[in-house]
Amino acid sequence: MNSRIQALLLISIYSLFNIASLKADTTAQASLEKNPTTPNEVIFSQPSGFYKEDFTLTLSHPDNNITIYYTLDGSEPDPNNLKGSTYRYKNNYEQPPNKPKDNFLYHRYKTYQYSQPILIKDRTNEPDRISQISTTFDEKPDYFPQKNQGSNNTNRIIKGTPVRAIAVNEAGVKSPMITHTFFIGSQEEFHLPIIALTVPEKDLFGYDEGIFVVGRDYDEWLATEPEQLKPSRASSTPANWHRKDKVATRKNAAMEQLNLNQESPNLDVKISIHGNGSRMNRDKSFRIYLGRYQSLAHFVPNGSSLKELRFNFKVGKRKTNNFITFITDTAAQRIIAGLSFGTQNSYGYRNIFLNGEYYGIRNIQDVKDTRYIHHFYHLNHRKKIELLFNRSNNEIPNNEYHLPILKGSFQEWRKINQAFEQKENQNINFAQKYIDINSFIDYYIAEIYLANRDWLDNNYAFWKYSGKNRENNPIADGRYRWLIYDLDATFRESNTNSLEKTTDINDRQYLFTFIFSTLLKNPEFKERFITRFSDLMNTTFVPDRMVRVIENMKQEVEKDVLLHIKRWKSPISIEAWQDNINIMVNFARERPAIQYQQLQDFFKLDDTYQLKVAINDQAAGTVKVNTLQLGLKDNELTKPVAASSAAILMEQVLAFPWQGRYFKELPLKLEAIPKLGYQFSHWQGEGFTQEQAINPILALQPKSNIKLVAMFEKVNYVQ
Repeated sequence: MNSRIQALLLISIYSLFNIASLKADTTAQASLEKNPTTPNEVIFSQPSGFYKEDFTLTLSHPDNNITIYYTLDGSEPDPNNLKGSTYRYKNNYEQPPNKPKDNFLYHRYKTYQYSQPILIKDRTNEPDRISQISTTFDEKPDYFPQKNQGSNNTNRIIKGTPVRAIAVNEAGVKSPMITHTFFIGSQEEFHLPIIALTVPEKDLFGYDEGIFVVGRDYDEWLATEPEQLKPSRASSTPANWHRKDKVATRKNAAMEQLNLNQESPNLDVKISIHGNGSRMNRDKSFRIYLGRYQSLAHFVPNGSSLKELRFNFKVGKRKTNNFITFITDTAAQRIIAGLSFGTQNSYGYRNIFLNGEYYGIRNIQDVKDTRYIHHFYHLNHRKKIELLFNRSNNEIPNNEYHLPILKGSFQEWRKINQAFEQKENQNINFAQKYIDINSFIDYYIAEIYLANRDWLDNNYAFWKYSGKNRENNPIADGRYRWLIYDLDATFRESNTNSLEKTTDINDRQYLFTFIFSTLLKNPEFKERFITRFSDLMNTTFVPDRMVRVIENMKQEVEKDVLLHIKRWKSPISIEAWQDNINIMVNFARERPAIQYQQLQDFFKLDDTYQLKVAINDQAAGTVKVNTLQLGLKDNELTKPVAASSAAILMEQVLAFPWQGRYFKELPLKLEAIPKLGYQFSHWQGEGFTQEQAINPILALQPKSNIKLVAMFEKVNYVQ
């Protein structure tokens, strides 16, 4: 081969190699563009929290070829919003029969390209922003805090700085967004833990999209010349907060808890408005939705176990803004925890900051849904849980009363009610095929005793598990059990006769009163109901225990209540708040005598007698009285199958010597239960025979006061 041919061959091979390399490079670039690598997150020089003085915050990234964008107003960083945008809102809404006006106000939100450190300073004395936006359909809202006029203004709204940042690479791919909130001052000024929420303002307060305002939906309704609604139907007024689209009404939010001298957790979550009629309140309750694998670790004690659940952040609803305690629902739930139904746990109160601005006190609480049931009852398949509940119908904006809205499949429940119309089925044996009788009785007793004024045709819930019970879990036997929730309307009027209400069979309440009122005519069920009611009034509902729970809850929030009042003017003063707490305490002390009288009148019972029970040796044994086991500590109590939580603060009301009040001539059952190393000897007292005295089980029908002492003795083991 001559040199010329050899050279041409080498050139050809080299060209083919270059073409192949170029093609490979082009293919790789196309692949990169098709599947670009997501940049790492932006690095903040300081973590969220409180700082003693102003400082500069540095944002950085390991890749020098990326661009960092950030915001300071809660909006999500957007490279296309460097010039800023606005959203519209309203502070004054016309009332029927007037037509809506175009009296819009505007707020600006903007993204910045990072080029130098950001000055973090105390923003408290800057103009208020969120607190100057109407969250009601008032023509002239009267709850805005006074505008700041100086550092000594006691009505100042405390503010921090929310910083949200993303990194964008040369291909335009964005990193995950990081949010941190910074305050200048001392966290020790607050007594409750702090949660900082960061949400684009327009998602909550915008006229067009905001879910915390009446907004466009109200004005569109107003333009149709509607009739003016009565106060009792005001919650039916159309508003943005009534929107049903779950996708549109669940907004993206960042949630941080600023733990003093500890790790501050940070989650990207969803937020929506919470409540039914309470949505029209000025200070909204809201709901947080955890995502997959997310938990409340570092937010609450044992929070790592609370995975993929939903939580309400509640203020507490009320008919007027004057009656608010923050603690009514929570105190009621804690008092009845450990009874045979599901209760909503409280995970503590928090001071909430929204986009760095103080937003008030909220209580973190379980959400009543199938996730809650699946989690607390350890069931295998969430989709096999059938949850049924009702709520008041506020979807029709007129002055007529409407049947409650039913959620869940009521078809089987209707058939059970229809079967109960047959006399041969009106007994416990038939009922317990379909319902957990203990759960049924405890649930009605709790609602009746606490005098819930917002119940039966609203806030009534029960459930069952329809899956296979492969592990012989008693909760998965396919029977209905009850859940109690929304007890804000309890503890009001101690003379309320809720028992009469539960036997009122009308169209609005038929599905929730017929079986109960029918069973009350059955002697066995009636006796069981009265006995259990008496047992609970002698323990769970003892006034001193109830007051102790109320006082504990009061102490938890009272040091920060004034902050909430200054933000919302609700309640109207710290004195008004204390008055509301006193109403609860008075209810707890007055209710027993009234409830005994109502039971006596309703069932035409005889008078009551005092039962006193003691034992000769605290270490030797316990005594069971009807459904109660005395002498136990909280951690020794057996949690009922249908209970979601254990009882608390029961030790004192179960302690020996013990006394209770019961109705004369109704059966009374006692059982002496020896502990290991002891045996029952005999009963001391009057009202029983000598033969009965040596039997550990006593069945009596006392007609007068009775005092009993269970005598135990050590077992002498034969060597």
